[in-house]
Amino acid sequence: MSGQVHNPFYLSLQPANTHLARGLVSLLAVNYWYRVTMLVEEELRYDGFRNTFLDHTQDEKWTVEDELILSRGLSDVEIQEALAALSPNVSRIFILHSSTSFAHRVLSVAPKVLNVDKQFAWIVTGNAYTRNERILRDFPLGTKAFLMNQDLHVEELLRDTLDFILAAFQENPHLYQDKTTWLQRGCWSTNGESPLPNHNAVYE
Repeated sequence: MSGQVHNPFYLSLQPANTHLARGLVSLLAVNYWYRVTMLVEEELRYDGFRNTFLDHTQDEKWTVEDELILSRGLSDVEIQEALAALSPNVSRIFILHSSTSFAHRVLSVAPKVLNVDKQFAWIVTGNAYTRNERILRDFPLGTKAFLMNQDLHVEELLRDTLDFILAAFQENPHLYQDKTTWLQRGCWSTNGESPLPNHNAVYE
């Protein structure tokens, strides 16, 4: 939903797919894994992950050798045909950004068309992560899941929230520079009298 809200004061505390993509780029860079192949489920193409990942791998040291956009409406045979085209790839790291159900389908047919002797490494994103043992049986040995850390650190949360609010005001100075805006949008009386809402004794 955060991608559909354009109010600069909208605050989303949940990590987004853009954070996931940047984190994965950092992980790959630390390990000098600069050549990858990306598979993205069509229905997740514009969720922020793909565009952010590609934006952060524009440096010449990076090579996204192939990118497959696969629709969940494809048959298993069509998925096999798409994967078969990747067999000659030099890259050995495959990044799969998809739902759990679609990841299950892709990883089930991959060994049938990809040369297992080349030892492809699969990294699935959080959307494809599951603890379902029935599904995990079809994941290739050594498949890695890249997930968000869900631990809550209050100090970091407070700092990030304050940074966000400060940035919002800096980008929209017209909201606070005009004093009339305060009066129009404020919760207190504008007639100069002391505000005593409902004559509540708390305010007297």
